[in-house]
Amino acid sequence: MDRLQQQQQLQHQQQLQQSHHVQPPMPHYQQQDMPFRIDPGVPFREPRDPHSNSVETMSLPPQALYPSQQSAAVSLPRTSSADWSTLSSGGSFSAAFPPSPRSPSSLHRRGGSMRSRSSQASYASRASVTSGNSLANDTAAVSRSHRRSRSDASVISIMSYTGSEVVAPEELSEEPVLFVSPPPKNLICMICEQVFSDPVIAKCGHTFCRMCVMNTPPGGVCPMHQQSLSKNNVISNLTVVEQINELDVYCKYGLKQATEGEPGGYERDPDGCTHVVRLGDRRHHESTCPYAPVACPNSALCEKVLQRDLEDHLRTCERYSCSHKARGCEFEGTQENLQEHLKSCKFESVKELLQESDARLSLLAQDAESKDQEIGFLRSMLAKLSERLERMETLFEMRVDGLDENFTRLSEDLRETMRSVNDTQTEVSAIQSKLGLVDGDIDLLSASHMFKCKGTFVGHQGPVWALAVAGDLLFSGSSDETIKVWDTSTSFKCKRTLQAHRGIVHALCTHNHKLYSGSSDCTVKMWDIDTLELEETLEGHDNPVCTLAIANGLLFSGSLKNIKIWDLHSRQPIAKLTELNHWVRALVATEHLVAAGSYQTISIWTADPTALLETSGAPPKLQQLRTSGGSVYSLCVSEDFVIAGTYENLIHVWDIRTFEEVATLEGHGGTVYSLVLMSHGGGKGRLFSASYDKTIKVWSLDTFSCLQTLLRHQNSVDALVVQRGRLFSGAADSTVKVWQ
Repeated sequence: MDRLQQQQQLQHQQQLQQSHHVQPPMPHYQQQDMPFRIDPGVPFREPRDPHSNSVETMSLPPQALYPSQQSAAVSLPRTSSADWSTLSSGGSFSAAFPPSPRSPSSLHRRGGSMRSRSSQASYASRASVTSGNSLANDTAAVSRSHRRSRSDASVISIMSYTGSEVVAPEELSEEPVLFVSPPPKNLICMICEQVFSDPVIAKCGHTFCRMCVMNTPPGGVCPMHQQSLSKNNVISNLTVVEQINELDVYCKYGLKQATEGEPGGYERDPDGCTHVVRLGDRRHHESTCPYAPVACPNSALCEKVLQRDLEDHLRTCERYSCSHKARGCEFEGTQENLQEHLKSCKFESVKELLQESDARLSLLAQDAESKDQEIGFLRSMLAKLSERLERMETLFEMRVDGLDENFTRLSEDLRETMRSVNDTQTEVSAIQSKLGLVDGDIDLLSASHMFKCKGTFVGHQGPVWALAVAGDLLFSGSSDETIKVWDTSTSFKCKRTLQAHRGIVHALCTHNHKLYSGSSDCTVKMWDIDTLELEETLEGHDNPVCTLAIANGLLFSGSLKNIKIWDLHSRQPIAKLTELNHWVRALVATEHLVAAGSYQTISIWTADPTALLETSGAPPKLQQLRTSGGSVYSLCVSEDFVIAGTYENLIHVWDIRTFEEVATLEGHGGTVYSLVLMSHGGGKGRLFSASYDKTIKVWSLDTFSCLQTLLRHQNSVDALVVQRGRLFSGAADSTVKVWQ
């Protein structure tokens, strides 16, 4: 009992010592928002956070994959804190951080991986090592005994951190480690001078312990290249992990505290286990080692014995309890006494009855638990139904109120529209007369006109990505793989649904009574507008078709890093525009030029068919414009400007004659997905821009100022088209709205 009390007092003292090491609270992991449209393999334009950070790709030098190349710089000279400050310059090797005053051979486990305590110490300022020979003299330092945790070192540490604060799991245990031979230098961390624990490759290309990198103070640098050590851009070095697992160590049950050398070290115990195992197999051996101390299964009051002595102990153990102890039997004795006791135990005579009662009670408990779960499920379902009913009631009331407001507003709009129709017709006729126009196909707009939502087309089952017009027909392409045809003159209803694509319809355009549609199924389909029937499928792309444009009898289709040119008469591909650095999401073609937008660039070629086809290779570019707002998602060209909308919420405007940037329009809170122009007499016209922020902005190209913001969609606005003074907008809320 005296020995038991001493062990309890020792455990109490250790708990008190560990209680002084308070771990900081674990923060929530701050993961960077990833935009939905960061150019994956398929250019599916899902809504994404407009303020999210772009993803940075880290390229590693060759030495990151071959840690053995660091062997000349792994073993750092050990220096006391006093000697560290006296080091002078002149050597060819520099050490970034001094070792901890605590013994560097003492290792303990954080979250299942090795961790050197010296890597947790405060780091001093960088100093230069003067003696080049000190590297070779410190090889023996590695062979000192180590304390090491679980042998499966390939397990990556589970840690979360924010800024410079490093948080490890609260559970912390220490286990001794003694290597059979000194570990190779290429497996020693240059910062803590210990065998790598959870090795990671830093941005500089060298390998360090993960905790050494995470605990680096602001301004800390790589000991070799003097580059800043980044805590974010690190990659686990699995090659080094496998090499560490191959090291030979002694079983921990064959070690004892060293009588000489550093405090806390270990040496061989001649009375212990003599087994030598690979570090990766250590856990398996120690789980069955005959020298492992085990507790007596009869009572916690018994002292621990070696695994090989357990059988002998059980033969003489005096703490065997009666099998009916839970029912109140207080017997305790040897195994032989237990057999004699069972013959006279009052509970043994009714053993079968007690077992049957226990079985029934267990079944009743299981039934009760099952019923409780069913009741809990029914309660949760009832709560959800009640909540849903309340939402439906609230929504119904809101919609009734909205209908009343809409009816009042429509009545007012109707009266206002009737008053303005005559004035508008007079102005249009006068402008057409001045411009020599016979028909009314050109969209004209008075300078003071303010747009209002006049209606909504509903029918798609997914986001609307593309719009096109031909006469009185409006075509809309959607994620539901269909193209809907809407009447915009009389019935304002869907006339037909075209179904032939097997993917998202990304692009639409019309020409000479033909409708062309591009899809993520990598095809372009041609439809007859008069019969609304499919005429032909153009195949040739290896990736989704993102955008379409037509000029001078040629069809241009944009995909990943290339634009195919099709002859509309033969319907065959005749050329290809290449040298594009990303997805071609924006494409526009006029009589004189073809412009395509990719990542931070706008490439411009001539639209002359002869010039496009006469060269043997890819046609040369006339101009290449640069942007600073990420990928270009929308383009339009007027008589005066080339205009582009970008990923970073900006609209860039260049002079079409000099290709000099004349303005940058700011105001959107998300990616600018579509741009369209509408002319008006006496000016350069108006620009309409659709964005992820659910708005449509109206800009004056004379003053480059925002005239109006249209907000009626419930999700990202992705497509725009104009027709006779009206604006149509398609959005991710599966609707098409009409503005006038």
